[in-house]
Amino acid sequence: MVVEQSNNAVLLKRERELAYYILFRLVICLGLLVISVLSLFNNPDQLSASKPQFYFAAGVLSFMAISAGLAPKYANRPGFLWVQMIVDAVFVSALVSAEGFQSPLFVLYSINIIAAVRLLPAMGVLWVAILDAFSFICVGIYGFSTEMDWIQNQPDILIYTQFVFRIFGLLLVGFLSMNLAARHAETQQSLFAQVRRVQKLSQQHERLLKRLPIAMLLVDKGRIYFQNTQAFNFFGEVQHRLIIDIFPKIDERWEQNWQHEGGIWLLEVRCIDLDVERQVFLVEDVSQLREMESRSLREVRMAAVGRLAASLAHEIRNPLASLSGATQLLDQTEGSKLHAIILREVKRINELVEDFLRTSRPPELKRTFIHPERIVREVVESLSLDPRCNHLDVTMSLKEGEELVYLDEKLFRQIIWNLLLNAAHATTNGDTVQIDSNISEKMWVLTLRDTGAGIPSEQLSRIFDPFFTTRSGGTGLGLATVERIVHGHGGRVEVESEIDKGTVFYVKIPILRS
Repeated sequence: MVVEQSNNAVLLKRERELAYYILFRLVICLGLLVISVLSLFNNPDQLSASKPQFYFAAGVLSFMAISAGLAPKYANRPGFLWVQMIVDAVFVSALVSAEGFQSPLFVLYSINIIAAVRLLPAMGVLWVAILDAFSFICVGIYGFSTEMDWIQNQPDILIYTQFVFRIFGLLLVGFLSMNLAARHAETQQSLFAQVRRVQKLSQQHERLLKRLPIAMLLVDKGRIYFQNTQAFNFFGEVQHRLIIDIFPKIDERWEQNWQHEGGIWLLEVRCIDLDVERQVFLVEDVSQLREMESRSLREVRMAAVGRLAASLAHEIRNPLASLSGATQLLDQTEGSKLHAIILREVKRINELVEDFLRTSRPPELKRTFIHPERIVREVVESLSLDPRCNHLDVTMSLKEGEELVYLDEKLFRQIIWNLLLNAAHATTNGDTVQIDSNISEKMWVLTLRDTGAGIPSEQLSRIFDPFFTTRSGGTGLGLATVERIVHGHGGRVEVESEIDKGTVFYVKIPILRS
């Protein structure tokens, strides 16, 4: 493509130079015609003798008109250009022949050679010089043979010396012009090669910028003049818009949320000053990175919980076992209601320790291919018997039997149980819970939507942290356990919430083929 553009530039340049050459010839011809007409005003008696000159001028003008009409189509045909050179040589020879080789019009031979430098290759210029020299020799031979007045009035040695010098002058001009044409061609080739390299590098840089995974905006005087493909994916078409329309607050580096059709991106923006008026803005979606950082932080906290739980479990269980044994012995001997209370609370403490241990340890999965919708229905049915969920109005839209999902059935039941208990605590009488399932991008997706009180935006990022809870008496381990089990299956948990409108949990687990 770059080579084609260079060739087109050469062709257009040649057409333009040929047009200038034809125009120059036309001006000379018209000038000579005007001089002839003025001379007739002074000597009207020469009209009959001047008719051949007018016929000749008319023929030359007609040829020029035809050449001008054919130039756009044949300007790059060597034959067409050589016809122009030959006709010019004949035209100049006719003019010189009329006044003698000492005529000032002899200089038109040199102009013809110089014009060839712009229109023909280097060797072509030399051949034009030889053609003009041969034409001049023919003029001289014709003059010598007819013994014209301009020969008879000059000494022989002077005539022949001038004649030979003019021939050598034409050949010298031709030789020098050939060297000039050769150097001009080399310069043109070097220039075109440089242009092609620059254009190729420019195209490579543009392709590289467009394929960068980081969005890039180039700004000049506050207005965007370039955006790559990633920037188009983020912001759409924003070229020629003001940068403050995109980023109202500009700093050296900052993060901001960006609303799009699929949700909200967290964008990290860096501004680099190229000079006083131009800047580069590099934009990257760091939503997943921040999510990974948050998840890593939770993992660190869970590891700390694990170490704490492991160290405390042994220390707590031994006294609990002793306390439970002693209480049972007292109950057998004395039979008090307080003993039953003590045993119940000891059991509760023991279960809490077990929760700590389960939450802190990576889940040990025993996976099989099952229909998850069946498990969801069974858990919902079991939960309906729990007094804490009596107020729940649960509706389901499950696509049963579509896909087998590779799951640990016991732990999957715990996921559904904890999510429904969380919904039960967040709702009151009159609220509803909608459970849906579908397949999206090779993931089995469970959607659990409640119409409860919702979660404040400042707390959304912390709901999966262990021990974080807003419920009185809660341990803050339910959602942390859910996330840990889902991550153990290679999936992820997402949440959306709005105050007084409810909360939506998305459980996404990869579908693995059996």
